[in-house]
Order: sequence, then structure tokens, then C-alpha cells
Amino acid sequence: MYEYSVPEVDHIDIPAATHPEELFALAIGIVGDTAGELCDEYIQRGTLLGEFATTDGPNLRFCASFFYAYVESKFDSDLDEELLTLAAATFYLAETPGSSVVISKYLAERPLPPDDALVTVLRHVLLNDWHDADEIQEGRFGRWIQRMVRSATELLTSEGQDEQILLRNCAELRAQVYRMGTAREIAFVDLCIAVILRKVCPRRMNFEPPRRSSFEPGWRPA
Repeated sequence: MYEYSVPEVDHIDIPAATHPEELFALAIGIVGDTAGELCDEYIQRGTLLGEFATTDGPNLRFCASFFYAYVESKFDSDLDEELLTLAAATFYLAETPGSSVVISKYLAERPLPPDDALVTVLRHVLLNDWHDADEIQEGRFGRWIQRMVRSATELLTSEGQDEQILLRNCAELRAQVYRMGTAREIAFVDLCIAVILRKVCPRRMNFEPPRRSSFEPGWRPA
């Protein structure tokens, strides 16, 4: 009700013994499995061309809506940026780019997380802000993250001549995070890679134009 500016005295009380946070494991599990499967498919296939990898849109939209509703309900403001990032990325993977852009633009008004390169890159990429995403050099896995983002940018500006380099850099980053990262970092590396690969997939050239750069029409990001 906060999003509609309903006075708090008129809010409907949440029933006792209701624990929305219990859905977190389910929602994050669905999103994590989907992102991981997309990464596996593209990397194992070795190309971004060919049949477009599909996702379970309804389930992903449920998860994204849950993340967003949890923030709007003000259950735990400490989780707002994390959940909004998850919501924006999940809406994108669910083929709902409009909702993803709305949330990403809202997130852009909030500070970026310090020392969290994966989330920072993900937030930039969701807005097609490849220039700032390419500036990530410091922090954990910074070297591998920059290689991945730079190869994605080069792919977008060279009509797809370097997709093998991008896929190799994604695989190397993923291997590093899986080897040394936390459970949270593993979840976000899959999400970040899945979004980037969807962004540069040549069959997705009909959504909003990129920010801060001009790309060749055949590889315009979604």
C-alpha cells in the first residue's frame, strides 16, 4: 500500500504467523537455477547464434514480483537494493524488459554497493550502461569481470566477430567465482552472465537502444 500513498492507519494488517520471507528460498532457487541453466546452455553450445534459449516466464515473473512486493511492503529496508536488483534482473530474464527498465531506473537513483563488482556491473548492464560497467577493475574477481564486460562491448561493436572470446571470458569468470566465491557471489555471477549473454544475443535487437554508446544494428543489446 505504500506505493499508492495509502495512510498507514488504513493499511491492512498482515495476518499473524505470516512470514513472506519464507518464500525467499523458493524464489531465489528458481532464479538461480534458471540463470545457471542459461549460462550452461550458452557456454556449452559455444555460440550465441542458433535457437534462442527459452526460460519459464511465468515462474520468473512470479519471483520478480515477489522481490519487488517485498520491498514495497517495507518488511526489511536493509534488503531493498539487493531485492530490487534481483527483481530487475529476473524480469529481464522473464522476457519482461519494460518492468526491468522501470526498476533499474529506480535503482539508478540509489548508491551502488561498495566493493561489490558483480552487483555493480549487473546494475549497469541492465540499463545498457556498458561504459561504466567496463570501468570495474578493483575488488574481488575484478580482472575477470572486466575481461567479460570488455569482450561483450567489443562483440556489440564488431558484428559478432568475438563471441568465442566473450563465452570464454564468461566461463573463466564463472570458474573463478565457483572456486573461491561465496554462495551469494555464485548466485550473482550466474545472474550477471545470463543477463549479459541475453543482452548481446543477436536475435534480441528490437528493444530499447543502449546508453552512452552506439552499436552496430545486428548486435544491439536489449
